[in-house]
Amino acid sequence: MRVLGYYHNALPFVRVAVFSPAIRRPLDVHFLLDSGAARSTLNEREAEWLMIDRRQLRRAPQDVLGVGGRVETWLISQGDLIFETAEGLFHTESRNEMATLVHRTRHRALRFQLQHMPSVIGQDILSRYAFVQDPRTGLVLLTDEFLNL
Repeated sequence: MRVLGYYHNALPFVRVAVFSPAIRRPLDVHFLLDSGAARSTLNEREAEWLMIDRRQLRRAPQDVLGVGGRVETWLISQGDLIFETAEGLFHTESRNEMATLVHRTRHRALRFQLQHMPSVIGQDILSRYAFVQDPRTGLVLLTDEFLNL
């Protein structure tokens, strides 16, 4: 299985369809592939686009610590991340729960910036694959193949 991504502003991204019973309609989300993030998260803005019913979410036991300090973390139970492979097939990562971040600030400019931070695929998913990137050639690749380099 090979999933090809792309670069945007010199950062590696991949397009993924997100689906969950809490989501009223599936939607393509562009995730930043972030090897420095422990956990994959769905941005608040994209959670709103997905029309997630907040009454179906539960508060995570711990908030996420990131840019701008601590961020409220809410959990979506049972979610699927559906990747389109280079071979034209689909690969599904089923999650017992997915995290979505909610930024609480009254500072309008900061809130705008935080809401426009990308959703992230972190080590909870990346660690199961080879993650290859080469900005010189534009290569962004996730694969379950064992690479012998």
